[in-house]
Amino acid sequence: MAARAWEDAKILMIGEAPGAGLKEAALLKAAPGGGWWEGVFVPDASAKLAQISTTSGTTGQPKAIAISRRAISDTVDRLIGSMELDASVREYVGVPVTYSFGLGRVRAVSAAGGTVFLPDNGFRPDEIAHMLRDGEINALSAVPTQLRTILANPDIIGAAGRRLRWLELGSQHMAAEEKRRLTEIFPEAIILQHYGLTEASRSSFLRIDQAADEVLSSVGHAVGEGAIRIAQDGRIEVRGPHLASGIVTDGTCDPLPVDENGWLRTADLGVMRDGWLHFRGRADDVANIGGVKIAAELFERQLMEKLPPDTPVAACVIKDLLRGEKLAVVTMVGQKVALSPGIFDAVAEAGLRAGDVELVELDAWPRTETGKLQRQQLADRVQAQLAMATAPEAIAASDDGALTEQEARIAMIWSDALGLSVDRDDSFHDLGGDSLSAVSVMIRAEQAGLPPEVMQRMFAGETVRQIAAALDGTPSRQRMDIRAIRADALNAVRGLFALLIVVSHWGPFFVERTGAAGAAIWSVTAPLLRIGTPGFAMVYGMGLGLFFFGRLDSGRDRLRQRIRANTRLLVIGVALIASAQTWRLIATGTGFGPIWPEQLFYEVILFYALMVPTSLFWLRRIAATRDRVFGSLMLAAAAYGVFLLLSFLMPVNPFTGWASLGWHMLVAPYAYPRLLAAAALGLAAALWLQQFKDATDLRALCAKWGAALGALGALLVASLPGGWTQNAGEIVAIPAFAGAALLLYAGGIHSAEHWRTTTFMRIAIICGMLAFPIFIGHGMVIPIKAALESYGISGLISTVVPVGLFAAIMVWLGRRIHRMMFGRVGTN
Repeated sequence: MAARAWEDAKILMIGEAPGAGLKEAALLKAAPGGGWWEGVFVPDASAKLAQISTTSGTTGQPKAIAISRRAISDTVDRLIGSMELDASVREYVGVPVTYSFGLGRVRAVSAAGGTVFLPDNGFRPDEIAHMLRDGEINALSAVPTQLRTILANPDIIGAAGRRLRWLELGSQHMAAEEKRRLTEIFPEAIILQHYGLTEASRSSFLRIDQAADEVLSSVGHAVGEGAIRIAQDGRIEVRGPHLASGIVTDGTCDPLPVDENGWLRTADLGVMRDGWLHFRGRADDVANIGGVKIAAELFERQLMEKLPPDTPVAACVIKDLLRGEKLAVVTMVGQKVALSPGIFDAVAEAGLRAGDVELVELDAWPRTETGKLQRQQLADRVQAQLAMATAPEAIAASDDGALTEQEARIAMIWSDALGLSVDRDDSFHDLGGDSLSAVSVMIRAEQAGLPPEVMQRMFAGETVRQIAAALDGTPSRQRMDIRAIRADALNAVRGLFALLIVVSHWGPFFVERTGAAGAAIWSVTAPLLRIGTPGFAMVYGMGLGLFFFGRLDSGRDRLRQRIRANTRLLVIGVALIASAQTWRLIATGTGFGPIWPEQLFYEVILFYALMVPTSLFWLRRIAATRDRVFGSLMLAAAAYGVFLLLSFLMPVNPFTGWASLGWHMLVAPYAYPRLLAAAALGLAAALWLQQFKDATDLRALCAKWGAALGALGALLVASLPGGWTQNAGEIVAIPAFAGAALLLYAGGIHSAEHWRTTTFMRIAIICGMLAFPIFIGHGMVIPIKAALESYGISGLISTVVPVGLFAAIMVWLGRRIHRMMFGRVGTN
């Protein structure tokens, strides 16, 4: 969305600011998920507005900051120059791209010609280490809060740290010793820290890998045309082309409050030492305690320097009846002892007395998605806790008795990370766990001696009870989330149909080489394999119903984006197959005859290249009907009726050129109306089945109707002359195909619920996720084989080379998906 807005020169608004008074033209809510992304960012020095970013609201209400294309481009240019980025960068973006830090990283990497990886489940040190070892990434961006999880557990990264070439960390405070330890973990990396704010992104840079010891505690100096100075009252002031254009209030963009020389006065405190900026905290977060003024963040840093490394501590300003204000020093439950005697030294150095500071233990601290401490919310939480006479229990027992020892261990870890009551039937996602708390759970689980399997099961949506049962070696009494079961079952069936299509296409090649026995076997199996194409179309329709239909109202922009991405993949696939066919025609001397478009483009993938971009049209038509299941069935009937009518009117292809290809897409096996009918049947099934929320009921229903339709279809086909062999592609076979698809889906549901981690199920799920790449790859094999043979290469080698390449690429992609989906979870 951000890339498209930049390319179209439209204004992108990120976040919400109630006082801005803006009405969006389109609204897109960031959805879970991630993966690799590669785009192009072209800097633009124009003053035209490009973006409205909202502040994170760490101390008050968020503001809407209007930023120009010039300001964004200046920041990107300085990042590329300071970090020496080039086209080889493959960066793990550990912060959300819905914030200026993460989005700025994506833009800088794209402008340098590199690629970014957005993690599915947020920042995960184990995933980073794995990808570094495999050479998948060589760059990382993160905030200090995230990096401290690595500093606390450097063995997670280990020797893989030498493979990191670039690292940028945010402007949150990091002690000099922490920065030095980063250079030890990532000794070959260019490490850059920035200081900035929404109104002036990345105003200063510090090259940590080059910095002398005396400047490591700073946040660097201005770079490029920017400048920084300190006002008489200690506030930081900045100027330069990276400054925002203004603040949007009540629908009007007011210019930034800069002076006549362009200096912006910030709410941050700092000092300059030999040209290096040292950040001291927020000016609006200063406590006035008996005439002594002290910034909470500055006190926090001074205290951290006197404590053992990695001691959790935070400071905020709270109200006090006697003093008016006082400082609250917050630590995690059970950590008060670790603060003594350092806290007394820090209090004395600040000119305060022991009674001016309140020491509080909290289970969780409020932070933004990028890890910034929300001090006002922390202060509110402290005030609320101080006002409470008692605190609620951390862990709730279920109705059927107390938690088991294993359940209690897991629940306590989750409770510590989330600050919530945890029951044995809660999942991590039910409790609203985010990426930072997930990292905290992972570290705590490791410290508690729990195996890595806990994290994979947690991300899979399992409950405390399920995870504990698995760790104890006993079956789980809880069912998996129905949404996860449906997705796995659908992918498994889709994978099976994709493989059936490949077998049906490659089968004749092997039959020719197996003589009469192969021909006899093929005569029986070939008609059965014909379920692959319509079956896959049905499953595609089911996917539309299960995962796309519900987004028509609330997530239409996201739906369009996904459809466009899928369409691009399919168009590229059609082009790749056409290229292979072109090579075959030229190499074999066949040349381009009157039906060359048909020879180049007629593949099953062409139907999906047409179906995917038109899916939204059909979904809207179905959504407009009163009975959506009935509407889907009517669409199936109408589409198949059109196919039969056209087949009757044009039984023989009288055309050449593009018209011949058009005829094939109307009346041949991959005809658009024929497979649209199958997809509509799948859509009807999905909309009907969505009302069933229990996996057992869903499986039983699919099995019952699948068996009934299958039996009816088999009787219909068997009753006609020629039986199955002659009528597998006729209309009478539709009930049999639909029944088989439902039976397979029922089996997929059962396998997803009980046998998800078996090798067969993993392979089926992965093949389903790789279905379109499988279609594309297998469509290129035979023409490449024919082309190689035309050069005098033996048939064996001409076959092994393309098949081997196809298999190698699919295995490589499959392993990557396997690592993301299954990790180290063992079989049950």
